[in-house]
Amino acid sequence: MAIQPTNLRTTTSVAAELRFYPDPDGIVGGLVFVPVAEAPILAQLTPLAYDTSLAGYVPWEDGGSNGRGDVRGFVSEKDGQQTHATNETLGNVMIRGKVHYDDIPAAYKGAALQAALRNPSTRSNGLLIEGLTDVRYGPDED
Repeated sequence: MAIQPTNLRTTTSVAAELRFYPDPDGIVGGLVFVPVAEAPILAQLTPLAYDTSLAGYVPWEDGGSNGRGDVRGFVSEKDGQQTHATNETLGNVMIRGKVHYDDIPAAYKGAALQAALRNPSTRSNGLLIEGLTDVRYGPDED
């Protein structure tokens, strides 16, 4: 009996992959997400901040206080992160690695997020954002 070749992938059946590359230890599981109004599902690569007053991860906010304006990670799960309106949830966060700006959910994109991602603290925390213009990390990196 002859084995028939199978084409498992075609250009019409495979979506473009997101460009994010966690470091080997860059995804940490079991981290706390604080309650979020209306309990949205946070899409993969949603930028996250760490709220210092509530001790948990929240969606990044433009000019947010208590650390909410500093990008500290990204939602790493392909299906997103379910939040809850009144209770904490646990989830996986990419805290070190590379992310391409074009793959961040559109609801967060804009000049304010670009400025937050260009902040040297983002790089010093282990996050490298590709696809941004006017970013210089140091003399050895372009």
